Amino acid sequence: PKTDATVLVLVTAVTYYTNLAVAVLSGVILSSLGFAWKQATRGVVASRDIEMFAYDGQPATVYKVRGPLFFGSVTAFKDLFSAPEDAETDDVVLDFMEARVWDSSALEAVSDVSARFEAAGKRAHLRHLSPDCARLLEQADDLVEINTLEDPTYGVATDYPKSAIQ
Repeated sequence: PKTDATVLVLVTAVTYYTNLAVAVLSGVILSSLGFAWKQATRGVVASRDIEMFAYDGQPATVYKVRGPLFFGSVTAFKDLFSAPEDAETDDVVLDFMEARVWDSSALEAVSDVSARFEAAGKRAHLRHLSPDCARLLEQADDLVEINTLEDPTYGVATDYPKSAIQ
């Protein structure tokens, strides 16, 4: 890949002009930036559908979010929900079954999108969000109701033992 070739050339050049330690550090930094760029451009997508019994036996507009959600993709995530009044029902469900929330900027983006729906007169519900993410949103004094039925049990930054999550 292009990133690997660029890292190879950079490390070689920096080693020639400085020393190997500086070269390795610059290679790690460039590789990290390349990874973040790839993940951000891979993007977050959402499909919208009406589910007749999505929330409390009532119909709801369900947005199924896919892809990694982290500092590099929060802008794209927020842009997906730029017109919250387009939701056809009063209840809106953000389903994170195929998405992974990686960091605090992603949690803030989820909170912002939920607040947009609330401001448009919709009731926002979060589904399939990990217990860690739900706990952090509750600690942030979020006014959005969090429904964690059938939610996954993965950690935000690490995989905790099952006993620590419950």
